[in-house]
Amino acid sequence: MNNSDLKIGHTAITWASEDVETAVKTISELGYVGVEVFGWTLKTLETENRLDIFEKYGIPLVSSYFSADILRPEKKAEAIAKLTSWLEILRTMGCKVVALGGDSIDRRGYNYFDHKKYIVDTVNTYGKLMADYGVACCFHQHTGTPVESFDETIDFMNSVNTDYVFFGPDVGQIHKGGSDPLVIVKDFVSILKHVHLKDYDGIPLRHDENGKEIDSSGFACYTPLGEGVVDLPGILKILVDNNYSGMVNVELDGGAVVPMDQRKALTISKNYLIKQGCTFRK
Repeated sequence: MNNSDLKIGHTAITWASEDVETAVKTISELGYVGVEVFGWTLKTLETENRLDIFEKYGIPLVSSYFSADILRPEKKAEAIAKLTSWLEILRTMGCKVVALGGDSIDRRGYNYFDHKKYIVDTVNTYGKLMADYGVACCFHQHTGTPVESFDETIDFMNSVNTDYVFFGPDVGQIHKGGSDPLVIVKDFVSILKHVHLKDYDGIPLRHDENGKEIDSSGFACYTPLGEGVVDLPGILKILVDNNYSGMVNVELDGGAVVPMDQRKALTISKNYLIKQGCTFRK
């Protein structure tokens, strides 16, 4: 296996949710092989009878990002109802992969290990629910959520039931969270079923008085591939060396005002990956 065998998709997050059709159209036109959108975006498309946009632009929905509360017991029933409604849509779309992340929290004063048992049990519950729908639950650690740091990610992935919960790392988020993504990806490559390929600008994180990250790049501290500090060739090598067969979804977070046109940013990432030997649709 080599880099040309990797399946390179892109998430729609570079655009605002209301511009999802533009995102799907652009990602398809640039030759990416699949697209990922948020669960709540799918719900909006269903309500508006626009779930056909993937077929319209000739690109499959290969995954969806689900964010859910994994910290508060009083929110669990609500979260399960929400996830179930999104899973019903995935079943109609034939989509088999979910990247699951915890909802954002204020981490000031937060201690993962005080909440570990509930977090692990809750994600196990969500993983079993997804398995009932034939969907792989791929846990996605994320800055500003209950599972962010190296120790948290390692402990969590060693604690969940991997019959139902797989790993879906975001390598840029790992770096931004203060850890080496090569170490974490290599440690859990046997349960890797989804990857977000993202580059990080490397500028130390700063937060405002409310604990919110200050965006240093215009793309939530991230960059098009090859313009940041993440060892992307090293990540690709781990995937190839381990015959990884899942999606590699490039991701670049959007914002209220992005520093360049989204198509340009996606083209920079595409050209970088072509130089790494990856291939795209014509």
